Amino acid sequence: WNVCHFNKLPDWLQDNDFLTHGHRPPLPSFRACFRSIFRLHTETANIWTHLLGCVAFIGTATFFLCFTGTDIQFQEKLVFGAFFMGAIICLGFSFILWV
Repeated sequence: WNVCHFNKLPDWLQDNDFLTHGHRPPLPSFRACFRSIFRLHTETANIWTHLLGCVAFIGTATFFLCFTGTDIQFQEKLVFGAFFMGAIICLGFSFILWV
């Protein structure tokens, strides 16, 4: 597939009048959408920043919650765990939404 101009998009995809070219067209399957993350289009930066942010938060949460010393109380780990889980869910769903 080729990127398309704003005017050639269906009405339900015309949500930003300032991005006029480089749009990903509607794709027929999840596989085609997933493969599109490796191509350049108007959503590429959103996909990759949210994917990499999600992976970074998973790594940070794993390190912080599993490998830190005993100087952090259990209640504090629960609070930080809730924060990390919220960030992972937010970025993960955002990444999946753009794919």
